Amino acid sequence: MPTRNATTPLSRRDAEWLIRDHAWTREHLEYRGAESLDGGFVSLSWADDTFPSARVRYLHPDDREAYADQRGPCPRHARKGLTEGCRGCFPKSLNGSGENGLALARPAATDGAWLLIEGIGQSGAGASWAPAGVGVMGMSGCRGVHGATTRGPATDLSWARGADVYVFFDADRHTNKDVAAAALSVPAALYEAGAREVFLADVSGATGKEGLDDVLARTPEHLRTKAVAAAIEAAAPVVKDSDEDLLPAPDDPCDVARTLSERLDRDGKVWRSWRGDWYAWDGACYAPLHPSAVTRWLYLQTESAFFEDERGVDTGWKPTSHKINEVETALALLDCYVDPATEPARRIACRNGVVNVARRTLTDHDPRRFSLLALPFDFDPSATAPKWRSFLSDVLPPDQISLLQQWFGYVVSGDTSRQKILSLVGEKRSGKGTIGRIMVRLLGQSMVTSPTIGSLTTDFGLAPLIGKSLALIGDARWTGIRDLGQAVERLKGISGEDDVTANRKNRDHWNGRLGVRFMIMSNDPPSFTDASAALADRMLNIQTRQSFAGREDLELENKLVAELPGILNWALDGLEALQASGRFVVPESSAAIGRDLALSASPMMAWVDSEAEMDLGAETTLRELHDSYLRWAKTENITYTMTSAMMGKQLRSAFGGSIQVLPRRGASRTIPVIGVRLLPPEGRPSRARAVPVPREDDESGLFED
Repeated sequence: MPTRNATTPLSRRDAEWLIRDHAWTREHLEYRGAESLDGGFVSLSWADDTFPSARVRYLHPDDREAYADQRGPCPRHARKGLTEGCRGCFPKSLNGSGENGLALARPAATDGAWLLIEGIGQSGAGASWAPAGVGVMGMSGCRGVHGATTRGPATDLSWARGADVYVFFDADRHTNKDVAAAALSVPAALYEAGAREVFLADVSGATGKEGLDDVLARTPEHLRTKAVAAAIEAAAPVVKDSDEDLLPAPDDPCDVARTLSERLDRDGKVWRSWRGDWYAWDGACYAPLHPSAVTRWLYLQTESAFFEDERGVDTGWKPTSHKINEVETALALLDCYVDPATEPARRIACRNGVVNVARRTLTDHDPRRFSLLALPFDFDPSATAPKWRSFLSDVLPPDQISLLQQWFGYVVSGDTSRQKILSLVGEKRSGKGTIGRIMVRLLGQSMVTSPTIGSLTTDFGLAPLIGKSLALIGDARWTGIRDLGQAVERLKGISGEDDVTANRKNRDHWNGRLGVRFMIMSNDPPSFTDASAALADRMLNIQTRQSFAGREDLELENKLVAELPGILNWALDGLEALQASGRFVVPESSAAIGRDLALSASPMMAWVDSEAEMDLGAETTLRELHDSYLRWAKTENITYTMTSAMMGKQLRSAFGGSIQVLPRRGASRTIPVIGVRLLPPEGRPSRARAVPVPREDDESGLFED
């Protein structure tokens, strides 16, 4: 067991070790009194005498003598090439002094700056190589600066009064919670002691738990002073606690909110509150903030804050949920307010700017425009997408590619005024998923949600749609849904730009217009009941034409992702075509799918198509029409049979003003129906013929002659 020998002066070997491994100079060794025990150094004598150590004596704040150990590797680790001190290998009695305090390593010139360095031994490296006139203090561990304790008074920091102080912690300041805490408390103590300004300095090249001495030891001697000077130059100033922690009284939340808003501006944060949600400017658009993010920031700003009460006494702010809620509400309604009636700006933004679609040029991003969408890549007007075009020519009928191109442009534009839904149908491995995933990569995952048809009917089913650009329903299932009718109504309402109320769990309800577009993919055509066929009217129908099962290109998606800038240009061409025509140009193949969908969705329209014809001058009794419908429903295996009164309502719903159901007439009490007549058996068509009068806003081609 090695023993301490308090009378052995510092050996030549130990002095060389401090010079070699800890970047001390001989001049500093002499300054610290290496030849004299009274000067502050003693050696530690070990039984095998094979590894170096030194003990630095310094004055503890309570006037007691204290020591800090500087240790090299033990023999076992030295043989393995370890050069750092290995604390665990030392006897507990020699494993550090356990004392806190400061040691003067080098005095400062008049009005000179000070370096306060974690580690008594490390301060020797700083004192050896610091620029001229700079004083150096060594701190025994990260807690060497402290207030009064039961063991003694507070650390004497009178030397820092009126001076700039640069604090050097080890590299683990960003990972070690104790050192991170000291990085807050030490500057606060220095400011309290009268320091003019305090800086936190990081040493370039330090890793792990390395300190200033480790970096300087491997730096050429002629560059060491430059390295210290560079760290001083790059040091970050610490804001005085008194400036940061003084807030208005909590009983004035508006004043508190304005003060904190100034801090947001100072820190470069641009936050906005819109329809009950918080958004942060990310340099290209406003991205949603998690509900707890603002609350947490407010707690961090107020937990150590104080205010002056009516007597002028500093009083702790002491945040509570009630105080924080009041300040957050004030912040949302004052400086960060966006009118709930405001709709997000419709623009196409990329990482490198906002795209002018007509000119294909860029303008700078502007946080004054409230926008929620920015594509996650740079705009390149010269980019092309040959693999994307080749892929589409393989999977889609030629006349439907242009419809998909218009849809892509419509979605990236942020527009919802066309009130359309895309239905993409095809067998497995036919390219539907690839098209959907490329759309997701084009918009960015954060702007896409993936509901199901069934989830739209749940209490909180609309909440995930808030703030999203696209709702991608993959592998949609239209059967087995408990309340399919409600899902149909919600799809019609959202795509029709109706205001909706979204129930958000444990939060206030959200009210407004959802800017999300629906893209529904499935193996089978949609199957739902809608008397008016309004949802079918909203759908743009695309159907893939072949399956690639067993011959898939597993790298296809990665190849297409590389063409995103070119796919955007392709989508912008589609947007220009859409804007030029004023509506989606629907090819005949898609219109035919739409007609079949409308007839399957509306039994009333299918009955008229089979058993009757539209004739604006014809008059038939509702009883005759109802009897005909019941016979047709039986042959079509439709188990639900409606009453004549319900039939009158569905006729009006399906055909609008084209059919009129009049009040009962005469003693017979018959109900006349104007606008439709029954066909004789020999005159019934073999294909779809029931077409209502086209509406002014019909864009789908669904009811074309």
